[in-house]
Amino acid sequence: MKRKRYTSLYLSESLFLILFFAAIITVQIIFYIRYIDGTDKVRPSTPGDLLPSAILLILIVFVVLYMLCRFVCFDDKGVYYKHLKKSYFIPWEDVRYVKITLNANDKVGFGSYIVIATDQYALQYTDFRASRENFIVLRYRISALDFIKKHYNGEIIRAGSVR
Repeated sequence: MKRKRYTSLYLSESLFLILFFAAIITVQIIFYIRYIDGTDKVRPSTPGDLLPSAILLILIVFVVLYMLCRFVCFDDKGVYYKHLKKSYFIPWEDVRYVKITLNANDKVGFGSYIVIATDQYALQYTDFRASRENFIVLRYRISALDFIKKHYNGEIIRAGSVR
């Protein structure tokens, strides 16, 4: 079967930050160009006025490296987690625990995470940075859950609200 590849987070979560930072950079450059010669009411633009743009550009690189370079891949052999420095693999035979955690509204769905592990964990909540050896986490996606169901015969646990 063809390999499925997902980012650990929803793509929209990372792209929103990138677009937001890019929009602010664009506005700063427009105002820099507009006021480069100065007017009677506004001082002329200086290169130092573009410093926030440089900082936001660095933040865009950070978002790309920190959030977009985390992938979870599924294939017939198992589950792979890949990051810039780390790479983990769990074969389907070793998967003993699949859980869907709660989102911020104490429900299962958009914003929840899928936990794939070799041992049980009592987590109700987790995030994308939790992946480590024998424990892989990604945002909840129905297509990923369908792929897991094809290869994992055990029970898929849905987290319950603790009240």
